[in-house]
Amino acid sequence: MRRIIGVAGKICSGKSAFTTMLRDCSFHEIDVDAVGHEVVQEQIDAIEAAFGAAVVTGDRRVDRKALGRIVFADAAALRKLEQIVHPRMVEAVHSRIRGSDPEARIVVNAALLFHMGLHTLCDHVVVVRAWFPVRLIRSLRRDGHGLKATIARFARQRSLSLWGETVDITIVRNSTSRRALQRRVAAFLRDQEIEC
Repeated sequence: MRRIIGVAGKICSGKSAFTTMLRDCSFHEIDVDAVGHEVVQEQIDAIEAAFGAAVVTGDRRVDRKALGRIVFADAAALRKLEQIVHPRMVEAVHSRIRGSDPEARIVVNAALLFHMGLHTLCDHVVVVRAWFPVRLIRSLRRDGHGLKATIARFARQRSLSLWGETVDITIVRNSTSRRALQRRVAAFLRDQEIEC
């Protein structure tokens, strides 16, 4: 029987590390951020109409940095972009699940799992959490942005409100070492009766 695990978490909480460990246990990953990159390019005409020619390069690619500067500075612009791309991203995830093996193990890796309603596709959801200072240090090391830009990026990220959600949720803490996270992944799989 197909098993679908959703993984959500804030910036640098470790959701991608958790997902990688599930991939090591024969899970197929649907990376919703990567799906978003594809959909943004597919919707280039609608994005250009909404945000202007400045967000499109000469070789007809969406300039993601230019688009990001617009939408992350203006909540209304961000909502407009989401209205263009989110429905198509959700449909792409649905399509990939429908096209998968009926016995497949699938992990849906999505920062906006709940916001986009993708948690409703999952048998279980893992929310990876880490202390703010830990996430901040990880982001500074990984992304190379300055402190001010990193904090602003954190502030723009949507909150993960789990109140009232009907899907089964496991909270996994990831503020220490990779080895500790591996132990928590192993414990999660045992709890779910999934063999690795």
